[in-house]
Amino acid sequence: MNHPQTVYSPVTDRAHPVQLVRTWIWRSNRRRALRREFSHASPEWLAWIEQDIGLQPGDLLREMHKPFWSH
Repeated sequence: MNHPQTVYSPVTDRAHPVQLVRTWIWRSNRRRALRREFSHASPEWLAWIEQDIGLQPGDLLREMHKPFWSH
């Protein structure tokens, strides 16, 4: 599933309720996939991947466990 075209931002605009729900479902699915894919990874491996792709330490874990309504 592709990312929805309209992304809801409570600060800057109001999305149509249906689009908002689609965005939340998309985020929920992506974060669930991250959790499933990296659930058995060692902390060392996650740190290596984060460094390799230019993320700060802990970014992957934070992204995996963010609520679906959060950017």
